[in-house]
Amino acid sequence: QAELAGRAGLGIAGVELPEMPGARISAAITGNLEQLDIRMNAIGGADAGLTGGGEALLRPYAPILVAALRLSLHGLDPHVFSPDAPKASLSLQADLHETSAGRLEGGMPIENAEPAPLDHGGLPLLQVSAQTILSAELLQFNALTLAVAGGGTVSGNLLWRPVEAAGTADLAVSRIDPVRLDTRLRAANLSGVIKLSGGAQTQQGILTLSDKALGESATANSIS
Repeated sequence: QAELAGRAGLGIAGVELPEMPGARISAAITGNLEQLDIRMNAIGGADAGLTGGGEALLRPYAPILVAALRLSLHGLDPHVFSPDAPKASLSLQADLHETSAGRLEGGMPIENAEPAPLDHGGLPLLQVSAQTILSAELLQFNALTLAVAGGGTVSGNLLWRPVEAAGTADLAVSRIDPVRLDTRLRAANLSGVIKLSGGAQTQQGILTLSDKALGESATANSIS
């Protein structure tokens, strides 16, 4: 149900999500086609755990549509929206703001209250955090940290340049147990480094992982 609240405003109240019966989205939209201010709330019903709210500043004709985003969501299950996505119960806190024309920076930490191995249809991540930089030319995650079940972490920096279809990854792996990611894998306690770089024409990767307790290590270098 939507009703017009004047030429510069639109209210959308109680729209039910088809994928989540009982969950309803309400939003208030003000502004014009050059700049829209959207404030929204999500309320879960008896069978829907999704709750939260936020606000976004959109510029439809700018190089980057989103000029600012503040969002707090809890109980988000990706599997509800796509049968191919893993099951999870995610809490998302986003605070992105424009630091210069067409460039957003900020944090977007994510927590998963129900981690599970991939082969069980779940998502083995506990937490994700990073300092994010976003523009039409660049997607960058600095101080990225992925915490997985069992106490392991993957940390480092990721950079992607969509125009060039090129990027780099410099990651440190610490105490990762593969069986926590997928129970079909062998248990271990892996630490090491992963370095990736390249684009559409050339890719290079270096992977060095070891388990000191088992006295095993693996090193791989690839250029294509």
